[in-house]
Amino acid sequence: MNVAHQQHLAITHGLKVSRLFIFRERGPQTAIGAMIAAQQLAAIEVRILAAHDLSPPDDLMTLARYSVNRGISEDENGGFLVTSRDSREVPMMHGKAGTWEVLSYRHDDVEEARYGFKKLWSWSQTPEEYFAFSSAPAPGGS
Repeated sequence: MNVAHQQHLAITHGLKVSRLFIFRERGPQTAIGAMIAAQQLAAIEVRILAAHDLSPPDDLMTLARYSVNRGISEDENGGFLVTSRDSREVPMMHGKAGTWEVLSYRHDDVEEARYGFKKLWSWSQTPEEYFAFSSAPAPGGS
């Protein structure tokens, strides 16, 4: 069972999942359309942000700070936690890669993650908006 299917099952029981895809440059629907469609079929709210469209330097600094592999979750007791990946070197078996999974219930960590997600979300586009723009002809082109 893939992650999108597992999340779809959780969504049918009241979970809300919002996923933000961040790309360095705008790309055509053919490159990521199937992945986005699978997320949407699972009832996951999807938005897309192309870093190339942001204004330097403040927006790019904000993007660098908050565009980490991070999730904000609510536990069964109503408390919030942040999950993130820490890519520092970890002891591994020969030839294996890995990361630490970091969990934090600290209020300031949760609020910072929420702020960053909301900021990036506000700059993002729906897949329909994103793909309509990226498939439009370039200015001055035919």
